[in-house]
Amino acid sequence: MPRIQTLGAATVADVGSPADERTWIDAGLLDPASSTAHERCDLLAWLTSLGIPLERMVEACREDQLVPLAGDVALRPGERFTLDELAARTGVDLEFAVELRIASGFAPTGPGVAVYTDDDVSMFRLFQIASDLFSRDELLHFTRVLGTSVRRVAEAAGEMFMRDVEAAQTDEGGSTELERAQTNRRAVELARQATGLFDPMFRTHVELSTRSTRRAREHHHDYGTVPLTVGFVDLSGAPIAQGRRRRSSCYASSRGSRPRLTTS
Repeated sequence: MPRIQTLGAATVADVGSPADERTWIDAGLLDPASSTAHERCDLLAWLTSLGIPLERMVEACREDQLVPLAGDVALRPGERFTLDELAARTGVDLEFAVELRIASGFAPTGPGVAVYTDDDVSMFRLFQIASDLFSRDELLHFTRVLGTSVRRVAEAAGEMFMRDVEAAQTDEGGSTELERAQTNRRAVELARQATGLFDPMFRTHVELSTRSTRRAREHHHDYGTVPLTVGFVDLSGAPIAQGRRRRSSCYASSRGSRPRLTTS
């Protein structure tokens, strides 16, 4: 009976059998002469227990990305399909689907390139429903704003993980490939759950934005324009002419009175 190892959250049969190890060696995933061969075996056993195909491991190993592979798989799981298949599943016409992808901040995909997942199907179905209420131009504008904002959030999340988790493990040393891989996987799973934080935050911002827009549009019924108040303050030469001033504040009335410069 094979030994059972507890590897973080996963429990898998010890794959120290000659057949399994031979497969990994032949695939270039395991160097039996390496001093860390046992460590690599633990990682490969865990990846196998997650159902990750051997071919995917080989590809990741070739790119030196075997440790974060489990996290990469968890980030956008499931079958991948093409833009044509996405359009057929969602009812979104092909041209609009391409426009939405570009507006989201992604490069257009070539014919037959499978990059879309079931999550994309749900998202594009919502766009299709929204197109019955909003114009195409407004939807694309909204998507561009959303794509830009989400990209910044994603970059901030990636930097946070790199600095606080990955760099810390590297600096401290002593962590195995398996430990780093499991930490990466947990971070990705947390990121998937963290998107739920955006819902109440988004709705609160919508509430505040709606109130502000309604106040700004009070007594205005032209929906083609938005009333604004713009203030100008001429500070040219102020630092030299008023060198003894320690601080200054500028303000303009929201009802259009002339901006003034006040000092103290």
